[in-house]
Order: sequence, then C-alpha cells, then structure tokens
Amino acid sequence: YQDGIGIKKNKPKAFICYQKSADTGNTNGIFELGNCYQNGIGIKKNKSKEFICYQKSANTGNADGIFELGNCYQNGIGIKKNKPKAFICYQKSADTGNTNGIFELGNCYQNGIGIKKNKSKAFICYQKLADTGNADAIFELGNCYQNGIGVKKDEHKASTYFLTS
Repeated sequence: YQDGIGIKKNKPKAFICYQKSADTGNTNGIFELGNCYQNGIGIKKNKSKEFICYQKSANTGNADGIFELGNCYQNGIGIKKNKPKAFICYQKSADTGNTNGIFELGNCYQNGIGIKKNKSKAFICYQKLADTGNADAIFELGNCYQNGIGVKKDEHKASTYFLTS
C-alpha cells in the first residue's frame, strides 16, 4: 500500500498494516511504524511515537532501528538530546554492518559527537564504507586526504576520491 506496488497507493492503509505487524512484535513492522511517524505516512508526524517505535525496534536488534534511535538521540527527536547515547547507537548499528551506522560513526569520531574526536577512527570508518562503493564515504575520504583528517595530507589522493564520488 505504501508504494502502490501491484495495488493502488494508500498510505493510511499502509500505516494500519504496519501497526498490525508491530502489534505482533515484528521488528520490521515496528521499524516501519516509526518511519510512518517520522515522515507522516498515513498518519500525522509524531516525534514522541517515532522515538518509541525506533527504541522498540532497536531493542529487537534491528540495525536500522538502532541507527534511527541514534538519530533521535543526536537531534532530540522525541527525547532530550543525548549525544553519548547517539554515539553508542551508531556504534551498535555499525557493528552490524549497517552502512548508515558506519557513516555516522565516522562523523561522530571526526566531529566529537558523543565521544572525544578521533580522526584516525573517523578515517577508518570512511575507508571501510568507501570500500563498498558508498559515494558519501568516498567523498569524505577525499576530505580526509585534503585536510589531513586521520591521514597525511595528499592532494592527489584527495582529487582522486573527489572525482570518484
């Protein structure tokens, strides 16, 4: 219903389906319900309910839920900002291989979000993700080489990464 694949698009029905799925404890249903509250899919946006859904999803081990919970903590969505908790969520999400988690973990290390700055660890996160072809991480590697973030400055490598991204 959400995307109208094989059926007419109906966002309120999509919300109802996700709600029913979440009620059974389905981790993807819980996550998608949070997505509905975040983006106003079939229901009015609700930051408090968004946070609750992502927290429940994270508690089931859903990597996307863990990432989004980190986003809630970092930006104060449905809860008071707590950057150390955001960092922990991004780290847990990254540990599962979640690409968004790996990228945000790099940002945390680079900018000191919830943890002391560690440019070397930021570089490692971006490198790991860039190796998978992630364009944002490839761009950040260019930034690292251009500005000496966790690595010796190298304008040639910076240019190569910028062009690749």
